[in-house]
Amino acid sequence: MRAFRWLRRGGLLGLIALLTTALAVVGAEPAVAEEDTYTISGTVIFQGTPQSGVKVCELLTGICDVTDGGGGYSLRGVGSPAKVYASPGRNDPSWVETWYPNYTSSEYSWLEASSPAWPDAVDIELQAAPTVSGTVTNTSGEAVKKARVCVAGSANCVTTSARGEYRLLAQIPKHDSLTLVAKAPGYRPAQTTTTVTTNVTITLTKVKPAKVRACKPKLVGSKKVGTKLRVKCSSATTAVHLTYRWYRNGHRIAGAHGRTYRLTWADWRKNIKVKVVATKTGYRKTVRTSKGTGWIRWSEWHRR
Repeated sequence: MRAFRWLRRGGLLGLIALLTTALAVVGAEPAVAEEDTYTISGTVIFQGTPQSGVKVCELLTGICDVTDGGGGYSLRGVGSPAKVYASPGRNDPSWVETWYPNYTSSEYSWLEASSPAWPDAVDIELQAAPTVSGTVTNTSGEAVKKARVCVAGSANCVTTSARGEYRLLAQIPKHDSLTLVAKAPGYRPAQTTTTVTTNVTITLTKVKPAKVRACKPKLVGSKKVGTKLRVKCSSATTAVHLTYRWYRNGHRIAGAHGRTYRLTWADWRKNIKVKVVATKTGYRKTVRTSKGTGWIRWSEWHRR
């Protein structure tokens, strides 16, 4: 009862005061200081022009930002040391991943806040993608369009323009060389090994096409003035075009270019032959000559 009376007489207030003092003592213990963080900002440019929409990141923290219309970015909450890089998107092959300040991913230095070199602004100049360019020509020096140019042993390929030009995304290893292979219809494949990146010419040699397969023509019909001679000749090969040339004693007969020919008085006692020219796309033409008729005989046909 006495203890209860003490609480009623003000002991409760004393207890509250005691607890308050104890909490104050606990709160007086030194707090663990938070790790210092920084803000890194700058501009991303490519060939002298600020680039918008470029992703910029800090390697350790994974903090990223995308550049604004003026190429600017800001990475907040970055620790020390730090490493900043700009990463190209899949749809922009014109430049490669670039690390500040213009180091490759295998050769870079860290930014240290304690170092006098810690920058106020990290401006990143994007590095152009490495390319090899040149032309594909034939042995006559003419441009070969629609030729396929590849890095040897890879699927890294491009097609030449109407002027035979190509530009291939490829990097020549330091103190090394790169082998390029070119192919085109009607040409033998060719390759060249280069240590330079521009004006690399690849020369292709034309493949001599095969001849068209064509039959031996035969003249059918009466060998008399006034009658018709017909060429018996057909090709077993598809898409072959046949044309005819008629000859009298070895001289071309003007206007005679059909599959049939009517003998006239001018052919009397002359020898008639025909040449058949077979052509087909992608092949060399073939010319075959019939046997001669021998002397053309006279008949009841009269000159008109």
